[in-house]
Amino acid sequence: MTNKWIIIIIGVVLLVVVFTLIAKAGTKNEIIPGGLGTDNGSTSTQSKFPLKLGSRGQEVENWQRYLNSNISIIFVVGRLIVDGNFGTKTQSETMKQIGSNQVSRTEYGIRVLNEVQLA
Repeated sequence: MTNKWIIIIIGVVLLVVVFTLIAKAGTKNEIIPGGLGTDNGSTSTQSKFPLKLGSRGQEVENWQRYLNSNISIIFVVGRLIVDGNFGTKTQSETMKQIGSNQVSRTEYGIRVLNEVQLA
């Protein structure tokens, strides 16, 4: 009986590892270039920052990828859908990870671009 339980436990652990690796492989944490500017093709000088509830666009997608890269691999279920929409789930995960419900230009530069770019 003990051997059966050991085999079952090993099987479950292997399934979790395989599922996690498959889920991780399906979501690349690739940051798409775009910097800290305004909407692609836009001539507006209005800043996209801070990223906050209701924000949309490439910077939000990059932020969601950044947040996902910091979520434990074990908790694949909790990963965000990278859709470019700063909704309540993105806001909640942002709060958990940086202690704020919005993302400043500087915070984005430090965490996503790994540098500070000033306007």
